[in-house]
Amino acid sequence: MHVAPSFLDRHAAREASALAQALRSGTLPRRQARLVRMALRYYVAEWDIIPDLVPGIGMLDDWLVLWALARAFRLSGTGAAPVDVDGIRREVIDALRGDSEQRAAE
Repeated sequence: MHVAPSFLDRHAAREASALAQALRSGTLPRRQARLVRMALRYYVAEWDIIPDLVPGIGMLDDWLVLWALARAFRLSGTGAAPVDVDGIRREVIDALRGDSEQRAAE
C-alpha cells in the first residue's frame, strides 16, 4: 500500500532537491558545501531527533534543518509542482556519492 507524502515530506523534499542541486553544481564555497552535505545526510537518515517513521511529525526536524540552511544560502526549493519524495531521496543520495567521489579525486 502506497501512502501519499505528507505536507512536511513534500516541503522537505523540495528543500533537499534545491540543496542537492547546489552541491552538485560545485559552485558552493567549501564551508557551505560541508554544511549542505551534513544537512542532506540528516535528511536521508531515518533515525534522527524525531524519527522519520513517526506519523505526522517525523519529517518536521528534517524540514526545519533543510529550510533554515536553504534560506541562509538563498537556495529555496519553491513551486507547487508534484513532488516525488522517494525520487528526491535517491537524488540526494546520488549527489552525496558524487560529491564524495569528486572530493576523493582532488
